[in-house]
Amino acid sequence: MRLVREFRMSPVLLAMAVALTVHAQSAPSTPCRWLTAAEAAEVIGADVTLQMAVQDGACVYRNGPLRLQIAQPAWLVDTRALRLGYDSMKKDRQGQDVPGIGEEAFVAGNRREIAFLKNQAFVVVTIEGEGGDRHLAALKDAARKIADRF
Repeated sequence: MRLVREFRMSPVLLAMAVALTVHAQSAPSTPCRWLTAAEAAEVIGADVTLQMAVQDGACVYRNGPLRLQIAQPAWLVDTRALRLGYDSMKKDRQGQDVPGIGEEAFVAGNRREIAFLKNQAFVVVTIEGEGGDRHLAALKDAARKIADRF
């Protein structure tokens, strides 16, 4: 024998659920708001496709074996915690300072990753795949564009 429970939702809760659903469906999508596909193509080549996008702006572009990833920005009001994370990553990645990107930036020793601080945000931009280290100049340009949009 199967027992079925009746579920009744109050009219107020039902209206709220419908409103939230309608808002979520009508909210504008902002995939990769920090870097366009055309700008990603300048870094990893013309045949770029969007592999993944998150509404906060994090995304991954792909061109063959290369992937360009913009990590979801870490927004922290506590600048000490932000600084601690940045400094720890810089040391771990053997980072070298890069002027002109955000308030402060470094490129990792592997020449495939740039991290920067700007407006209480910590952002990491990475190229993955064979030969990614040969795109460092373009990666710096992309990180500069992203930082300018904060």
